Amino acid sequence: MFAISSVVNGKSCNGASIEFGVPRSTLKNKYKKFLEDCTQPIEHQHIAGFTRTFSDEQEIALKSIIEKMENKMYGLSLDEVCEIAYEYAKVLEVKHQFNKNLKMAGEDWMQSFKERHNLSSRQAEHTAKARFIGYSKDAVAHFFEIHTEVMDKYEFPRDRFYNVDETGIHYSL
Repeated sequence: MFAISSVVNGKSCNGASIEFGVPRSTLKNKYKKFLEDCTQPIEHQHIAGFTRTFSDEQEIALKSIIEKMENKMYGLSLDEVCEIAYEYAKVLEVKHQFNKNLKMAGEDWMQSFKERHNLSSRQAEHTAKARFIGYSKDAVAHFFEIHTEVMDKYEFPRDRFYNVDETGIHYSL
């Protein structure tokens, strides 16, 4: 990076190559790439060796999706956010370097995304503790507001209701 900076400041590629011990052809290629990046919109420029995947507008939309799910009392794990980011990149047909085998964004992307948008992640609590702390009168009222809104919107038939708690469904054979 120092070699490229010295070329930008007027030093020849040969001189910078010798001074910083970088092969001249490598320095020329990196300098050429640097100049190309300077002509691109900011959201596609290389930042500290990485190219941003989403534009600012796309990241704000992604953050909005995450916040809507949180407001609907469906908190997402970090892995789930990374999976959503991968799917979002596929839908938008955005060039990305996410893990195609795992079909999710990486930890570095997640950390940068959290920092850019002032997000924090919380560790899930055990249900008993969450019940003790979280089920206040306001929280229950908020849940039933959402519940009523969804029920009115989708008009689910009564025979489609099941009572399942957080321990899951148990089978008896």
